[in-house]
Amino acid sequence: MITDAVRTVPAIPLCMALAAFVPDTWSAEMLFFFISCILGLIGWPALARRVRTHLLTERSQEYMLAA
Repeated sequence: MITDAVRTVPAIPLCMALAAFVPDTWSAEMLFFFISCILGLIGWPALARRVRTHLLTERSQEYMLAA
């Protein structure tokens, strides 16, 4: 449910709003770290859904049921 809630937030307007609030005094390294963190927060639900789907399909395989 949390991943679905995060996925409902549109990424482009969120990035535009965050870019408007970034101070001009930040160094390039700090800006890169900030952007990386934001992209990570936006992108983790897709990876989480892929991992969950993969685990659910592996759980129902015959070799898992035999073990």
